[in-house]
Amino acid sequence: MKLELWIYDDKKYKICELPEYEKGEYLVQISENEKVLLECRKEEWYFPKETCVEIKRLNHQIFEDRQLRREDLWEYRRKEGKKVAILVFLKQQKLQSYQYYHLDETKEYLIGSGAECDIRYNVAGMISKKHGVIKEEQGRWYLIDCSKNGIYEKGERISPRKRMQYGESFSIFGLHLIFLEGVLAIGCRNHEKLKMDLTEVIESQNARTDMMVTPHVKMLEQLRNMQKDREERYKESVDFVLFSCMMKTELDTILQNWRKNNCRDGIKAQIGVTEQGKVCELDLQEWADGPHGMIAGMTGAGKSQCMQSIFLSLAIRYSPEQLQFVLIDYKGGGMAEQFAAFPHVAGVLTNLEGNLLHRGICAMKSEIKRREQRLSREQVNHIDDYNAITRNEKLPHLCIMIDEFAELKSQLPAFAETIVQVSRVGRSLGLHVILSTQKPSGEIENILLANSGFRICFKLKDKEQCNRMMGKMLSWAQKPAGRGFLIDGKEMEVTEFQGAYTGHKQQVVSKGKKKTSWDESREEQVCFVQNRVYKALRKEKICSAVPLWMPPLPDVLKPDNLQLPAKSIVMGLCDETEKQKQSYYVINPKGNGNLVLAGKEGSGKTTFLVGFVSQCIKLFDPSKCWLYLVDFDYGLLSEFSAVPHVGGAVTSIEELKRCISLLERELRKRKDSQGKLKCEADKATILLIIDNMTKLREKAEETLLERIYIILREGNVYGIYIILTAGGFGQREIPSVWRKYLPEKIALNMNNEEMCSFFGEEVKVAELKDIPGRGVVKIDGQLVEFQSIYWEKDCIHTIEIQKNRKDCVGAKKIKQIPKELSYSKFMEYIKTEGAEERNKKIFFGIRDRDGEVIAREVSRLDSLLILGKEREKREKTVAFFLKQALQRNEQVIFFGGMQKEVWEKNDLLHCCTTKEQYYDSLMQVVRILKQQKQKLDNAEVLWMFLSDAKKCLEICRQGMYVEGDIEKMLEELLLIKDKRKIVLIGTCESAEVRALRQHPLFRVFSDRRDGIYVGGGVGEQNYFPFPFIEPSERRNLQNRQMGMIHVHGECSLIHVPFV
Repeated sequence: MKLELWIYDDKKYKICELPEYEKGEYLVQISENEKVLLECRKEEWYFPKETCVEIKRLNHQIFEDRQLRREDLWEYRRKEGKKVAILVFLKQQKLQSYQYYHLDETKEYLIGSGAECDIRYNVAGMISKKHGVIKEEQGRWYLIDCSKNGIYEKGERISPRKRMQYGESFSIFGLHLIFLEGVLAIGCRNHEKLKMDLTEVIESQNARTDMMVTPHVKMLEQLRNMQKDREERYKESVDFVLFSCMMKTELDTILQNWRKNNCRDGIKAQIGVTEQGKVCELDLQEWADGPHGMIAGMTGAGKSQCMQSIFLSLAIRYSPEQLQFVLIDYKGGGMAEQFAAFPHVAGVLTNLEGNLLHRGICAMKSEIKRREQRLSREQVNHIDDYNAITRNEKLPHLCIMIDEFAELKSQLPAFAETIVQVSRVGRSLGLHVILSTQKPSGEIENILLANSGFRICFKLKDKEQCNRMMGKMLSWAQKPAGRGFLIDGKEMEVTEFQGAYTGHKQQVVSKGKKKTSWDESREEQVCFVQNRVYKALRKEKICSAVPLWMPPLPDVLKPDNLQLPAKSIVMGLCDETEKQKQSYYVINPKGNGNLVLAGKEGSGKTTFLVGFVSQCIKLFDPSKCWLYLVDFDYGLLSEFSAVPHVGGAVTSIEELKRCISLLERELRKRKDSQGKLKCEADKATILLIIDNMTKLREKAEETLLERIYIILREGNVYGIYIILTAGGFGQREIPSVWRKYLPEKIALNMNNEEMCSFFGEEVKVAELKDIPGRGVVKIDGQLVEFQSIYWEKDCIHTIEIQKNRKDCVGAKKIKQIPKELSYSKFMEYIKTEGAEERNKKIFFGIRDRDGEVIAREVSRLDSLLILGKEREKREKTVAFFLKQALQRNEQVIFFGGMQKEVWEKNDLLHCCTTKEQYYDSLMQVVRILKQQKQKLDNAEVLWMFLSDAKKCLEICRQGMYVEGDIEKMLEELLLIKDKRKIVLIGTCESAEVRALRQHPLFRVFSDRRDGIYVGGGVGEQNYFPFPFIEPSERRNLQNRQMGMIHVHGECSLIHVPFV
């Protein structure tokens, strides 16, 4: 691991590369011409209060107003994942103390190494006596001498090594005394030997540079032997396993304790040894020292060790059936992690698990209520009386242990209030509170102190706090860590004791010797006790404590290990903290109605819908469940398009219009044919599922949204439901009028403010983890946390099974209109129509909004006028009708030019391009109609096409030819329409209509104004009385193979098969 440190000097940055170590941290002090001391650490940032230089995190105000660039500091954090602290020495300040955080062994700089180092413990003893620093038993000191004279170990000089490269080789020098686990470091920038004694330097925080001490080599030679010092130190501490009644953690002793001890007779814990050598003991029963207690003391005084001793002592003496614990550790979780695996522990909370704190509050309140109900049911007022008359449902005493209560109170006042409630009502319910704090002051602490029985006080900085706790002043002069005072809850007597220490390795008693030794290879005492407790648990066949609250919801919830109810659409797991249970989240559209799923991008909305669709397909028959999928997001819903349950997977606005038209027809059908009750029993449930409502609103016109809203509002009564997703619940995502008809809501990965707006009420749920599928739903009127099930494998399996099914009647399919609609594709599209029906009708095309074929019976059709600016589109439309007429085997007269290569010769087709051909064709038809009536009965139709109406009418006006006037001939022919069916189809530009209206023959078209407009510019014509046309429809007319029809009063956008 190579580290690059950026050092600021002379208004620029230089890089120095530290040597490579297998483990450990780095402390670097630059030479005198530099101004920076850099330190690599793991977690926190500490700076001395005495420093005159202003230092800010991430935006450092460096000496002489120089700025350290932000990117340089972050450069190091990105590479190594650690933090770099930058400290600045003042020019005239040669001695300064700093606080450091946990430097591990750095062999390159240490005098001595391993367990035999003669220096570390001797120096610790000197500091403790002279400087008044009290530390826990595992504290370690290092003396580091990096002077130009070299490093010495046991008086022998160690050869110097090249430690750093900084342009040119240079030494790191100065004398530093470093306490590894937290407090003191003495730094001296002078490389000369010190004159005065080391202990005087320690007490001289502001010593001048000319103060020197005796040579450090001689001082080291005078240090005492490390092993002797170590034995003296341990005389000041008490080993937990040894003091707890001569190894009473052995298995047989634990079993004997559990069988004999009963909480009704007392809840006794051994916490240490008095000055007389007797065991110091306290009793949590209310008639003794309990039911509650408070432990106070400054950092390192021994509070946590005292709580650990209480826990282990009680666990050894009482079984989980008698006594259980809740551990709340606001000091990083160290104590809680140590004891979480004990069978007595019913719950663990730390400041590292903020999402569990709300769960803990609910659990405490629920436990109080449960115990009150139990006692009320048996008509007793104390837990011990209840357990005396109950056989199977005994209540264990519950001890709530809180380390660093002040931190808990400052960060979570609601939880502190719950603890106060427990202390008030827990006396008779078997609830005990033991808390530790550094500052036993404040309103809440005063309430707890008033409710407390025993009090334990370790060293406190503030004498007034000590007086408040103990009622008198106490002295800790020359006392080791773990020394405290106990006030019992009965006689209020003060007892001084030395607390037990639980952090040692398990000890071994040597044969033939009275003294013990430590075997470093053995397990720690906490693990030793835990293993014996579990062995006793298995031998007695006792169950571990039932968790006071359910475990947190998993980050990923898969269906493999879940026991899901049959025929229910289970979509997730709900965490009902107040009811202390976790239940399945079931979606039932018939019971819950329409549903909206809101959340930011990546929150799992689409994954939720995919799982929901797969469950509908898996659980229900295609005849009973119809799904219509609208996917404006990732396209994942389209994977289900081949499944018989799915009527269509929509990805465009045009397809959505046809989908909505299908649902509108179904809604009208259900309204007209059946009542509500019969509809629910017989008809299929229809689900319209819309993914990404936000994008839909951006693309769709208001008229389409209004149609969807009608289905949303009226469909529930008739078995039609809508399920949609959106990025939020604002006006941009969901229209306000819709919200009333979306009763079921799911919020994924929203903050509390967004959820309050979404649900319309206050959300009392802990901050959600930022993981897909995590959200909030409402269960029985209560908002609860929710994790959706990840159905990926199940979805794939369901699709493979269902898509090939042919033995079922599925959902009505959304009409799929071919993008390029040729005549052959059109005939394939209408193949459902029988031959006889097709022969009676003339087809116009396919209606865009619903995919229905537009057709009219020929008997009701007189004339059609095809308008448009584009000649090519008009001619192709005329050709479409011409081809239909020829396929009916009926007479066709075509006036005007045409592409002959498109049509094969047909005896029924008479093409006319000149006035002579016009007259001959008309005379022949009139002659047939007058003289040979048997040739055309009433079922036959005569088709007349005017490919260019303007040109045709001009030819008719050119006057007499041979036997008569062509115009009169046409008038005579049209008079026969009363007895013989004649259909006249003409085309011209929309701009020519005004001129043609003066012609007498044009009244044939203008009487009913039936026809089609093709191509762009529909807004410029005024012949067809079209209503308002949406902008999207205008664009389609211009760019696609489409037209607007006006036939028998109907106006629709259609797809025209151009020929």
